[in-house]
Amino acid sequence: MSIVRLTALTLLLGTPAALAEDPPAGEEPAQPAVPAAPEPVAPPAPRTWTLTADNTTLYVQVYKDTEALGAGLAHDHVVLATRLDGAVTWSPADQSCNVEVKVPVAKLEPDLARMRAKVGLEGEMSDSTREDIRKNMLAADQLDASKHPFITFAASQCALAGDTLSVTGKLTVHGTAKTVTIPFKGFQADSPTLHGHARFEATHADFGMEPYSAMFGQIRNAQPLRFGLEVNATGG
Repeated sequence: MSIVRLTALTLLLGTPAALAEDPPAGEEPAQPAVPAAPEPVAPPAPRTWTLTADNTTLYVQVYKDTEALGAGLAHDHVVLATRLDGAVTWSPADQSCNVEVKVPVAKLEPDLARMRAKVGLEGEMSDSTREDIRKNMLAADQLDASKHPFITFAASQCALAGDTLSVTGKLTVHGTAKTVTIPFKGFQADSPTLHGHARFEATHADFGMEPYSAMFGQIRNAQPLRFGLEVNATGG
């Protein structure tokens, strides 16, 4: 290569020393740009659902004592809350909850045909028979509706495992509170709909009650109570 061509190439590209030339005195070397910090993500807001008898089915099954002499004349029963008011608040951020439910005892209805069919009880009750059962149920020696007009449930402790939300709180019946854990199955933590169902057990004795009896005990109910709950509430 000729000297002329080499000189021209050097002028175009510069010498290696020129390419690595230090910045002028008194100037700091340029620093690489630091990427901006990501914007913080706000935690999901708590959701609240309102519970009513339109979106919530709450019932309890009461069983006859099969060892009583007159057991053949007795029946198993199912009692539906035809009115209830409540709210459930769920916070996805820390999986905390708050549950409040209130049921007027006077709005409990025994042995509706659709409820007996739902829980698998045979036969239907006449209106007059159902009214007799209702009067006995609300009487002073049973729920004592005049003295204890409401059944309530209040909870602030929840534990989520898969699609089961275990809700622990105080269930108050007949003026007596019992701590119960309700395994609410089918719960979807990220859904706007509160949907699921639960079953849990208690006894008359848990609430300071004696099972109903008649004919000097020849017909009587057994101790166990089985509660059922189904919820399909929107708007959370």
